[in-house]
Amino acid sequence: MPSIKSAALLIATTTILLGGLTSKTTFAASTQDKDDKHATLEEGKLRLYEKKVDSLLLERAKSQALDTTNLAIDLLDNEEMVKSDIPDSVFIKRLSSIPSLIDLPYNNVVRASILWYVIRKKNISEKILGLTGYYFPIIEQTLDKHDLPLELRYLPIIESALNPVAVSRVGATGLWQFMYGTGKQYKLNITSFVDERRDPLAASEAAAKFLKDLYKIYNDWTLVIAAYNCGPRNVNKAIRRAGGSKNYWEIYNYLPKETRGYVPNFIAAAYLVKFYKEHKLTPRSMPLPQSTDSIHVNRMLHFQQVSEVLGISVDELRELNPQYKKDIIPGIERPYTLTLPMGFAPNYIAKEEEIYAKDSLYFVQNNFPKLMAANSSTSQTSDLGTKKVFHKVRKNETFSSIAKKYGIEVAALKEWNGFSSKKKKKLQKGMRLTVYQASPLLAQKNEKPLTGESLGSKKSTSSPSDSIKIETVKDLNISPNEPAKPYLGSAQHEKGTVIQYTVKKNDNLWTIAQKYKGVTPKDIQKENRLHSPKDLKVGQILKITID
Repeated sequence: MPSIKSAALLIATTTILLGGLTSKTTFAASTQDKDDKHATLEEGKLRLYEKKVDSLLLERAKSQALDTTNLAIDLLDNEEMVKSDIPDSVFIKRLSSIPSLIDLPYNNVVRASILWYVIRKKNISEKILGLTGYYFPIIEQTLDKHDLPLELRYLPIIESALNPVAVSRVGATGLWQFMYGTGKQYKLNITSFVDERRDPLAASEAAAKFLKDLYKIYNDWTLVIAAYNCGPRNVNKAIRRAGGSKNYWEIYNYLPKETRGYVPNFIAAAYLVKFYKEHKLTPRSMPLPQSTDSIHVNRMLHFQQVSEVLGISVDELRELNPQYKKDIIPGIERPYTLTLPMGFAPNYIAKEEEIYAKDSLYFVQNNFPKLMAANSSTSQTSDLGTKKVFHKVRKNETFSSIAKKYGIEVAALKEWNGFSSKKKKKLQKGMRLTVYQASPLLAQKNEKPLTGESLGSKKSTSSPSDSIKIETVKDLNISPNEPAKPYLGSAQHEKGTVIQYTVKKNDNLWTIAQKYKGVTPKDIQKENRLHSPKDLKVGQILKITID
């Protein structure tokens, strides 16, 4: 710490400078109206003042630069300083043994950061170590692609503790903690449904480009790391105030306080990953697979559709796909990636039609009717099996009596209308309730009432075998290679029935029309707004109304 005498000298010198500047500035202001050149003169004097103050600050920093104990106290509060009997020589030897393109020096600030990770925050560190097995390969692959030092993989540890959905108090989001503007600048897609700042792969790609741009400015990885945290403007200001020095430890005092601990924490993170065993830390087992498969999705898809058919929990899908904020992949916008545990991709492909057949159940529950594959605006009946109606509460009616009337469960009725079971809110006469009923297409298979789980409740704990089986035209296609068969139930022949048909290989309008009595190729073309019969594509969904 500087002595009282030196501190007093600094204050006195600064006061003299301020006094001189004040008197000269007043003069310049009094004559400004007479001649505009005085404004330029005043700016010059301001720059001269800043230069003199910077030089005083530089001298002060040099006087204490070797005493990094002061820097460590400045970094952490006294009660956070961790004591350890491990000698400095051990840390120095271990850090020097780590092969790294980025300088990993040792001093009291670095020591304080290392002890913070391996002693005070032991539980957090063990969780971080458990997450490295899943996230590091993703990050390293991207860094290698851009020919960047692989040691930069430690940045997400100090940014987010390897939490892809982490959000800071100022809104920085994801593993790499991108702010909204920076994320957009580096082409990360941020919408109501998707936030690619939370996508480990997309965010790592953006971070690699950002780090590469910063290196073009500083040509020094330590300064790049500092600039990643506080921005180039603050680093440039610190360099200028340090007399032009580009040594991190010489500009340390001029950086924002949170950035002063950033590089030491980076060094500590590198130490943690390499030497955690020496401190008897055990990586915590995390619910993430070591290997994954990826599927490209080009239609609207809800996680619960995949969960119910493939038997993967929604929580696991969220862990593997943190970028989807509403559990919905908006594939109609553009193709998006769905990450699955290794070995599930073939099963997904084989059961794709069954998965998509459940879309109405989940999009109705989430109040996204426009996102359903088909939805009649007049009757509000989905061709995939649900009908939305409204019920006006009468005197003496209860949830139980209303649920019984419509063949649904009480829990589902409460969910659809925002009633929390904990609040025990009572029904009142005249209330308008939303009810989802089974359409005629469900008649043969729906032997039990609709539940909140079957309509996509996030609280569902039921297994796929407990869910309602919905029989639609697509369910009757025994194999993907077998031609579509019309539904044989009485509802199929009712006038106005709407069918959803998936175009298959070798289909044309004529062969499709032949499957349904009273339907012509022109009917299909007109109803689906096809400019030409040749516009059909395999996998395309056609809407067919039986007249």
